[in-house]
Amino acid sequence: MLKDKKLRDADMAVGIILVLVCLYFIYDSLKMFGGEVAGESVIYYSSPGFPPLLVLGLILFSSVIIIIHGMKKGGDLKWISWKNVHSFFLDKATHRVLLVIGVISFYVLFLIGKMPYWLSTFIFLVLFMGLFKATKFYKIILISAVATAFVTLMFGKVVKIPLP
Repeated sequence: MLKDKKLRDADMAVGIILVLVCLYFIYDSLKMFGGEVAGESVIYYSSPGFPPLLVLGLILFSSVIIIIHGMKKGGDLKWISWKNVHSFFLDKATHRVLLVIGVISFYVLFLIGKMPYWLSTFIFLVLFMGLFKATKFYKIILISAVATAFVTLMFGKVVKIPLP
């Protein structure tokens, strides 16, 4: 029963986070409605904000269902306390997740678009595997170089998908 209670509590917390994230991105997608694209008036269903709005609406609806289900099954947010939040941030698993988020954010915000795609991807892979000590450093360099070359050639040349 205790495990089920923890799952319902987690459902509610994740549901609330998803609702907040969805509302933010719904607001952003609504800013893309109307106006003109390539000199022509845009009808709402052909606007660039419409597809993400549909997906976000479904995620928002699902998140509300998760919260309601969690409440009906006995979930609550009473477990949120300074002690629990503090222990959460002291946990090694939390550190690893935050490190992953940080490295990916660094890649997206500071590498992509600021230098050639192949170089930013190579740096990202070396950094990522190096931080997690995936293997010996010379193997990390080799794997990163091969993976970067493969992705760059496959997507950029063979499939002809423009890379950032």
